[in-house]
Amino acid sequence: MQLPAPLLNFEQYLYWDDYTNHPNTIGCRIRLSGRVDEPALKVSSEKALTMHPLLRTRLAVKGSRLRWSEVSDSPIIVRLEERFLTQPYVKKIDLSKEIGGQLHWASDGRNATLNFLMHHATADGLGGLQVVSDWMTAYANETSLNHNSDSTPKLAKVRRVDSDLLDSRGNHGFLSWKFLKKIPKQMIGLLGVWEFLRNRPVSLKPVSESEIVSEATVDDKVQPKSLRETYPGLETIEVGSIDELQTLANKESVTANDLVLHNIFVGVANWRRELEYGSDDDLLRIMVPMNLRTIRDRYLPAANKASLVSLDRKQAKCVAGKELLDSIRFQMNVIQNNDLGFTFLHMLGLYRWLPGGLQRIARKDRVGSTVLVTNLGEPFKRTVLPKDQCGKVIVGDMRLEGFDLIAPLRPNTHAAFAIYRYADKLMISLTYNNRVISKQEANRLGELVKIEIQQHLNTT
Repeated sequence: MQLPAPLLNFEQYLYWDDYTNHPNTIGCRIRLSGRVDEPALKVSSEKALTMHPLLRTRLAVKGSRLRWSEVSDSPIIVRLEERFLTQPYVKKIDLSKEIGGQLHWASDGRNATLNFLMHHATADGLGGLQVVSDWMTAYANETSLNHNSDSTPKLAKVRRVDSDLLDSRGNHGFLSWKFLKKIPKQMIGLLGVWEFLRNRPVSLKPVSESEIVSEATVDDKVQPKSLRETYPGLETIEVGSIDELQTLANKESVTANDLVLHNIFVGVANWRRELEYGSDDDLLRIMVPMNLRTIRDRYLPAANKASLVSLDRKQAKCVAGKELLDSIRFQMNVIQNNDLGFTFLHMLGLYRWLPGGLQRIARKDRVGSTVLVTNLGEPFKRTVLPKDQCGKVIVGDMRLEGFDLIAPLRPNTHAAFAIYRYADKLMISLTYNNRVISKQEANRLGELVKIEIQQHLNTT
């Protein structure tokens, strides 16, 4: 990667959309059983983080001009108190003062929790989990070397990474003939932009206009460290067998992702009805990150190569059934067939030249979405490390018991669902704003979504 280098429009947007008490930091939190080898942890963490240039690069900020400017060879690795074995941990990363990728970890001698934190401008969820996968390989190799000093151990193959691909990470083929032929169809995206700007979604838990303003100004006052360290809340939900869900999706002629979106819409609506929040006239919006990687990006280091699309539904329409599911499949087909995942990037390019620039849309005084839903697939499916009989990855002398994606919550978006597969199970990480939603409310929300998925499986 050639430095200095300008930020992509999406990277700039994510930089400006970052606040002290709503940090735009993505957390990949992994839970391991076994005694951690501290020297191996340090060496392997340095190796994994230095494989990804954006994670060790600072920004030069001059007014509204931003440039990737300086690479550090010293990753940030911090040991936390034991309470962070179970308590989620995220922090704001100031890219003008510190590098974008860090490791914060805790251990009690029998178990360990590692929090790989990355500013969202430097990595999306898939990029962050690439870093975790690279760390697991490096750690397994390092412990193997430490334990076999008198022989030549068999080391796991390290994944290839080509940092030169970062120079073209913003090249989405907009000038290719294949894309130019779709320009007439891209006009459909203009209607989507108009609806996105016109529609006014509600927050998950109703808040007044004055509370929205208050939520916007809370970031102007740094809260006590003790309060920031308890944010956000996190629930991990085991839903069931992924094979059953995929079988049902095939039977319904939809994707597994369509089914999950359907059940989250229904679960959210039922949660709001049960707690008597809002009304059926409210507009619910799910924001969905779209992965824009292609086969040419298979060696791309961690980066945020994604975009955003939105799905809006009246709460009254969010009832379990074929009508809602078919409408989601139709909308996702239109988005995919016409490459409308790029529309948000086009909109950012336009805003960049308007007064106020990209800072203009990084607003805190409105509701951007009701919830966010991201599908991570099966991140460690192709790991070179061994697995036990349950399908859990063996990492040196430790075992990966589970992991979570702590999604960055934006102001007035109170919850985010990360869907993924691990050890033959469908899992959900529910990140929630515990300043607004109680643990009991979040637990019930996760429970209702799980019930919807399982009922869908049982009744079909």
